Amino acid sequence: MVKKFTQLDTWLENIQGNIREKLIVIIDSCKSGSFINVLIDEKRLIITSTNDHQDASFANEGGASFSYYFWSEIKSNKYLDTAYFMARNYIQKFQTACIEADGFTKTYKEDNIAINDLCLRIDNKCQKAQGAPHCNITGLDAFEPDNTYIQARTITTDYTECHSLYNQNNSPDEDWIIILAPNNPKKLQILNPGQNCDPVIELFDFNKPESSNPIRLDDGLTGENEIHEIQGYYYAKITNYNTQSQENTSYSLKISKTTGTADGAIYGYVINASDPEYKEGCDCQPCGTPLNRVVIILEKDKIIYMPVYKKNDSAGMYYIGGLDAGTYQITATINGYMTFTEEVQIKQYDITQKDTIFKSITCDLNGDSAVDLEDIIIGLKVISGMPCDNVRDDYGTSGADSDNNQKIGLAEVIYLSKKLQKE
Repeated sequence: MVKKFTQLDTWLENIQGNIREKLIVIIDSCKSGSFINVLIDEKRLIITSTNDHQDASFANEGGASFSYYFWSEIKSNKYLDTAYFMARNYIQKFQTACIEADGFTKTYKEDNIAINDLCLRIDNKCQKAQGAPHCNITGLDAFEPDNTYIQARTITTDYTECHSLYNQNNSPDEDWIIILAPNNPKKLQILNPGQNCDPVIELFDFNKPESSNPIRLDDGLTGENEIHEIQGYYYAKITNYNTQSQENTSYSLKISKTTGTADGAIYGYVINASDPEYKEGCDCQPCGTPLNRVVIILEKDKIIYMPVYKKNDSAGMYYIGGLDAGTYQITATINGYMTFTEEVQIKQYDITQKDTIFKSITCDLNGDSAVDLEDIIIGLKVISGMPCDNVRDDYGTSGADSDNNQKIGLAEVIYLSKKLQKE
């Protein structure tokens, strides 16, 4: 049993004196990451199953350990770097595997480059996974047309699709997506990247994407998978590490399902239907200008759920997660606009889209496209019980109902009086 790190270091030096190649040291034990600072050497490649303070898992009689997953990949003819990344991703819920391969303790990218294409097989017949087929090279950007977060797509769970990091103009592409995982982590996987695809993922704070410092996820090298579990609210940008590569930069993006109960969610865009740019049936941000101070609630069985609400210069958006499957009532209100209310069905393991469509309140009671004294007279007649036959037929849905109670009353008269006084 080795009682001191320095004793192990001496043993390794003796071995290095008899070999020309770099010495590979793999340690699977509790707190094994603490070996790195003592054993670091430019002639050594050090892999540990944990960082310097974690316990190592050997559950299921060793079947749920770093060593099991690592050597299973090696046995399957995988290169060392692929085996390391796959094993590390399998056990990342419990422990953090570490690597030091260049002798300088810099960033993981340098270490990853140092171990690229190292084969541990005697016959040297290691294999890389086949790249994804060519896809989306000549088509439009599969995620957003402007290479910015403004029009990023929300990717729901159980999503798998092929994309490319070069677009139809033969220029580098940025793929922006929205990841919403507040309660249970979601697994973001970039699988089977092409021979010239080295995907880099950057996570930006959902509430302030322009001012936040992104979390950078970049473990694999060219042609290698990236697998990460993400929890929280993020804009994710996917780019190619080598911006000069054009062909064979395709990849498959997969978002895995979460597990457990309360895994339903709802999201949507806050759309101003009074905007000249609004188009009925449109389900994306550019359809209308954003609205401030929108109050959105979701209710089921007398329990109220409040959303995460996000607004930027181009769009408003809300999100509510952690929901059980069932029928909910969504209500959205804002001063000057009709209350939006609808029933919505939430499914487990799924994200339901429900946009909130707002129509501005006009109090145009007779539908003549003008708000004037005639509308006040109509309101007073209705309140006093006098006959009035020129109330518009679509009163309840037109924006004329200022308090959303489906009736003409004192609220409309007061609203009209104040509006006309300002004019």
